[in-house]
Amino acid sequence: MLGAVYAAMQFVKNMTFAEFEKDRKTIFASNRAIQITGEAAKKIPEIMVMMPPILEDLQEDDSCLLKISSN
Repeated sequence: MLGAVYAAMQFVKNMTFAEFEKDRKTIFASNRAIQITGEAAKKIPEIMVMMPPILEDLQEDDSCLLKISSN
């Protein structure tokens, strides 16, 4: 989700709105990145229900991210 937000920001970096309006590829790419973010955001509650132990660990200790990424 964060990757899609970052990508959308990079697509329009250093562009004026006038430039953005004329650049069809950037419009489509930005819209797609925003769609990806929205689709992922819809699933957040579902993920929270599926993985409560991980969420509990996150609240207690940020080092659990290492455990998640190593699995």
